[in-house]
Amino acid sequence: MAVDKTQKAFATEALRNLQVAIKSSSLYSVNHPTSVKTINTIFGQLQKLFEQKDVVAVQITNGMVFFDRMPLERDNIHVKNFMAELTERNVTGLIFQRKIALEELRNFMRIVGMKAGKIDELGGLQKALSSENIQNIKISIFSPTTGAPVDLDGFGGLPALPEIQAFANFFMGGEGGLGAYQERFYREAMTNPGVVAQVVSRSIPEDAAEKGEHPVMHYLRSLDRIAMSFVPRVGDSPEELRKIVAPVALSFDTSIKNTLLEEGREYAESAGKYVSTLYQDIVSEIIADQVRFDYKEGIAKGADLAEKAMKLLRYAENPKVTVRLIEQKLKESGMSEDEIGDVLDHVYWNEYTMDEKFRRVMHGEQPWKKDIDKVFYTLLELIKADKIAQAALLFRSYLTGLREPDEGVKKDVAKNAPRLLEAFPPSSTREDLTEHLSGELMGCLRAEPSASVAEPIVSSLASLIRSDLAARQFARAMESTQSLEELLLAFDIQAWKSDLIRTAMRSLGDSAVASALVESLHYPEGGRDENVAECVRTLGSNVVDSLIGMLGEEQDRIRRARIVEAIQIIGPPAENAILASLSDSRWYLVRNLAILLGEIGGERSIFSLEKVLSHRDPRVARAAVRSLNKIGTATAYRVLGRALEKGADDLRLNIIQTCASQGNEAMVPHLLDIARARSQLGGDAIRKKAIDALGKIGSAQAVPLLAEILEKRSLFTMAEDVETRVSAARALGMIGGEEALETLERAARKDPKEDVRLEAQRFLGER
Repeated sequence: MAVDKTQKAFATEALRNLQVAIKSSSLYSVNHPTSVKTINTIFGQLQKLFEQKDVVAVQITNGMVFFDRMPLERDNIHVKNFMAELTERNVTGLIFQRKIALEELRNFMRIVGMKAGKIDELGGLQKALSSENIQNIKISIFSPTTGAPVDLDGFGGLPALPEIQAFANFFMGGEGGLGAYQERFYREAMTNPGVVAQVVSRSIPEDAAEKGEHPVMHYLRSLDRIAMSFVPRVGDSPEELRKIVAPVALSFDTSIKNTLLEEGREYAESAGKYVSTLYQDIVSEIIADQVRFDYKEGIAKGADLAEKAMKLLRYAENPKVTVRLIEQKLKESGMSEDEIGDVLDHVYWNEYTMDEKFRRVMHGEQPWKKDIDKVFYTLLELIKADKIAQAALLFRSYLTGLREPDEGVKKDVAKNAPRLLEAFPPSSTREDLTEHLSGELMGCLRAEPSASVAEPIVSSLASLIRSDLAARQFARAMESTQSLEELLLAFDIQAWKSDLIRTAMRSLGDSAVASALVESLHYPEGGRDENVAECVRTLGSNVVDSLIGMLGEEQDRIRRARIVEAIQIIGPPAENAILASLSDSRWYLVRNLAILLGEIGGERSIFSLEKVLSHRDPRVARAAVRSLNKIGTATAYRVLGRALEKGADDLRLNIIQTCASQGNEAMVPHLLDIARARSQLGGDAIRKKAIDALGKIGSAQAVPLLAEILEKRSLFTMAEDVETRVSAARALGMIGGEEALETLERAARKDPKEDVRLEAQRFLGER
C-alpha cells in the first residue's frame, strides 16, 4: 500500500524541528526560547511515535533521508536542512529509544550544538554523549573504511547463477540483500536484463500473495529497494536502472500491467524522486508496448490504433516521451513510415498530445513566434472546453519557451503564462502548475537574462505570490518561488534587478503582504514558522507601515499580539515608522507603539517617548515609562528624572513603581531626592512609594537616609510619622547589610512606637 501522506508530513515536520533545535542550540543555547520550545515539540512527537513502537530511527543513506524506514523527498527544504546539519557533524543516523527523558534530549541537543573544536576536545561526539550518560539516543558516525576487494571470479554465467536468485529475493523485499553478489550482478544485469525480468516477474505474484500484498504494490516497493541500492551507480539519471525494471514490468500479465497503470502512481510518487521517475518510464514502456502489440496482432489499425493510444496516454505524465516510444515500437513491429505517420497524425490532432505537435513545430521551419500564439489560444480553448488534463500537458510544454534563446519568446511566455494559469479552475492541477511555473521562472532568472526579459518574469512571480495570498498561504507562495530570501539574493547580482524586486513587491500591495505574513507567522498547531519570520525580516520597512495600520484596526487580541511580534522581528528598521505614528489619536495604538519602542528603539526614540509621558490616557504614559526603563541609557534616565521632579502625581507614582519592579539602580539618586524632601510636591504618598522602591531595588547607597528617617522620633527634631518610619524599616530590611541591621536592632529594642518595633523585629526574625 502507498505511504500515508499524513505520516510523511509528520516525519518532515519532525525533521524540521530537529534541525531547528540543533541550529538554535548551536547559535544560542538549549535555554534559548526557540530551543526550549522546539525541543519540547520534538519530545512530544517522539512520545506519540512511542505509543506504537519502541525505537524511532532516522538514517541518511546514499543522499536520501529515511524516517523510520520511510523515504522522504530530498528536494524538500526541511529535509535538505536536516541532512546538512547532520552531515556537517559527520552523523549519518539517529536512534531514539522509548525510555528517553526530556532532560536527556536537552543534553543531547546541547552537545550536538557544540562547536567542532569543543567536541574534539571531549574526544569526539560519541564520547561526549557517553560522558553525559545519554543512553537512549544513539548516533552513527560516517567513517570511511577500506577493505579487501571481493573475489567474484568464482561465479559462473547467467542464468543459472545463485546471484540472480539473490537479486530476485532482494528485489522482492526478501532478507539478506545482495552481499558479495552485488557488483557482479549489476554488470551482468546490464547486459542480460531479460533474464532478470523473467525470474522476478514470475516470482513477484507468488511472493506478494504470501505477504498479502497486491503484486503491483509489491513490485513498486521493490523498485524503492532496488533504486536505493543502485542510485550510487546510476546517479540522478535512472536510465540504466530502467534496463532492469522496465523489462520486468513488460513481463507481467495484462491484468497486472493494467493495475500498474491505473493504481500505481500514488505509491510511486510517495516513494521519492527515483521511484517516481522510474515509474513514469515504466508506464511509457507499457503503453508503447501495448500499442505495438495491438498493431502486430491485427487488433487495431490507423485511427483505431490512435484512439487506443490516446486512451492509454492519460496515464503518462510526459506524453511526448511516450509518443516517441510508441513511434519506435511501431517501427519495430514492421509498420511503414506512412502508416506510422497516419496514426501519429490522429494522435497529434487530438488535443491530448498537442504538446508533442508543439514540440515538432518548435524544432521545425515554422517561426516560433507564430506557433506560440497559436498554442496560447489553443490552451484557452482547451480550458474553456473543460479539457483540463490536456490543457495541463500543453501548458507544461508552453513553459519550455522560457528556455529558448529567442528573447521575444521568453518575454511572451513570461507575460502570458500567469494569464493562462488564472484561466484554470481552482484544483490540485492548478496548484501543481503554479509550482511548475514558478520553478521555470526562477530558473530563467538564475540564467541571468537581460533586463527586458527579467521584467515580465519578475512581474509574473509577483502575480503568483498574489494568487497564493488569496489562499491565505503566503509562506507557501514563498516556497513556490524558492523562498523570498533567495529571490532577493538573486536580485542583488545586478543593480537593475534590485529595482525590479522593489517594483514587484509594490505590485503585491503592502497591506496584502503584511496581512498574509501575520496569518502565516505561526503554525496552526502553535510555534513560530522561522521561514516566514525571515521573510518579515527581509521585507522590513516595505511592510511596516501596513503592519502599524493593521495594529490600529485589529480587534482580535491574539492577532494583535502577532502584529506586534512581526514589527519586533523587523527591529530597528521599523523605528522611524513607529515614531511617525506616535501622534495618532487612538490611545491603544500609541500604547502598543510605545511598548514596541522599548523593545527595538534607541536614543532617537527617547525624546518622542518623553512627549508620550504626558499623554492624556494613563495607560499610554505607563507604557512610555516602561519603555524608557528598558532603553536604559543615561539620557532615558534623565528624562525619567525630570518627570519625577515636575510630572503629575499619577505619572510620578507610575515611574516609582516601574523603577521598583525593574530594579532600576540608575534611578536611585532621583528616588533619594524624593525620600529626602518631606515637603516636596505630591506629599507623603509619593514619598512613601519612593522609600518602598528604594527597598525593592536594594541599593546600599539608600541605607544612611533610610536610617535617618527611621530614627527621627524625638521632640528635638521634626519627627517622621509612624507610617513613613515603618516604610523605612521595611526598606532597610529588604536591603540588608551590617549598617541596616544595626539600625533595625536599635529600633526593635527601644523604639517607642509598637508598629515600628514589630516591623523591625519581623525582618530581624527572618534573618
